[in-house]
Amino acid sequence: MKIAFITNMKFQYRRVYPKRILDEIEKYAEISEVMNKRDLGKNKEYLRECEYIFSTWGMCKLTKDEVKEYFPKVKALFYAAGTVQYFAKPFLECGIKVFSAFAANAVPVIE
Repeated sequence: MKIAFITNMKFQYRRVYPKRILDEIEKYAEISEVMNKRDLGKNKEYLRECEYIFSTWGMCKLTKDEVKEYFPKVKALFYAAGTVQYFAKPFLECGIKVFSAFAANAVPVIE
């Protein structure tokens, strides 16, 4: 199984996915380097085999056609941040489940 890590804000990646988390994920799947939208074309072969996407702040906004082109086998996108409104629709339209941390993020805001 292959997993893609995608965000346009690569500097946030290590804050959200520290080494211990990546080590745990790597027990179950091959993981990519962190990619941004500019990296998708040159990694197209790898991405076409991915089943899952992990992201955080700065997730790439893609069209439905781009989602189909780059991620034909993706089943779910895990977004380690709040709202998914700005990027999720094309993924959902392609039958990809989108999970986010919006509920967990709401707790400290409420407190």
